[in-house]
Amino acid sequence: NVTSLIHNDAGISPISEGIESSLDVTYPIDRSSTGAIQACSPCQPFLDLFAKDTNVQRAEAAAEEHPTNKATRSLGPVDVDNAQFVESDHLSLKHMHALAADEIKAGDFDEALFIFHEIIRLLIERHGEENNIHVGAIWHNIGIVNSKAKRCKDAVTACQKAIQIRENLLGENHQEVAVSLSQLGIAYMDLRQYEQSLEAFRRALKIREDHFGCHHVKVAKILNNMGCVLFEMGELSDSESAFKEALEIHRVLLTSAENSTNADSTLLSIASTQCSIGSIQLTRKEFNDAISAFDEALVLQQSVLGDDHKTVITTMQSIDHAHRLQAEEECCFKISNDYCSIGEYLSKNSMGNKKGDASVTYDREDNLCEF
Repeated sequence: NVTSLIHNDAGISPISEGIESSLDVTYPIDRSSTGAIQACSPCQPFLDLFAKDTNVQRAEAAAEEHPTNKATRSLGPVDVDNAQFVESDHLSLKHMHALAADEIKAGDFDEALFIFHEIIRLLIERHGEENNIHVGAIWHNIGIVNSKAKRCKDAVTACQKAIQIRENLLGENHQEVAVSLSQLGIAYMDLRQYEQSLEAFRRALKIREDHFGCHHVKVAKILNNMGCVLFEMGELSDSESAFKEALEIHRVLLTSAENSTNADSTLLSIASTQCSIGSIQLTRKEFNDAISAFDEALVLQQSVLGDDHKTVITTMQSIDHAHRLQAEEECCFKISNDYCSIGEYLSKNSMGNKKGDASVTYDREDNLCEF
């Protein structure tokens, strides 16, 4: 498949260093017929926490039966009546956020969501209202987790809450609002609601251009995202314009001294944007231009990733497919030596492109906003 990357730089949010108070974890406990204690919470890291009351001995006995869970006992006591975190000196909000991030890395999205919702509950209890900057950051993170879990409608709802809180507290043109707008655009795109996605990206673009100027990597990422949405909508001319704007920014950044440490990343961004442009040209049956775009992308990718990386293979598939379409269009099956070489390589590695459709693949940068 022809690939182009869509960037999601809306990261998962940090809770500020100023939050010092700590929290414990509390969960209901069932007793089996043998008398052993079994925690009922869906949040695995805290399943074996124990209570500071008459249940302590039973909990410790259960921990001895499951020694792999002993480490979690240091996190604090368990309330046997309510499945929720309670305040203590053992577990800070920041620590809770870090645990949620670990669950995301492990793919345990339900547990991550449980912890994030508990953080929101505790923040609201502490501050008396949801209109709090840290609550906005956590709603943003919940949006990211729901997107990862393919719960697209829930992702939209969470991002909208994050945007509303951040706009109320920071103003409509704050860069944190743009971060959540970008994530909202991703969520709408997953739902194939392209008009709403494009509107979110356009709002994010204006904020970023006002804040960073026109030649900034975050501006280029939004333009790339807009290009992908427009491609899906069939607006090929507008899509190509967005990709070319992004490409120009990346090329300017490549020659910037400030960007010297990110040169490889910029080269790969240029390559992915060239693949996007190649997809458009292939759809228009501009085969020579498409092949040139893919060829340039391939050289850049090989210089950074080597010959056997999956991204390199995918671009080779795109070149192979473009040559095949060109041959079919011209009713001519004599192909160049370069094409034979690539085709033989793909055949040898069982990596040939059999689908035959130009498409875009969205690559997400799902970094949590820090807490």
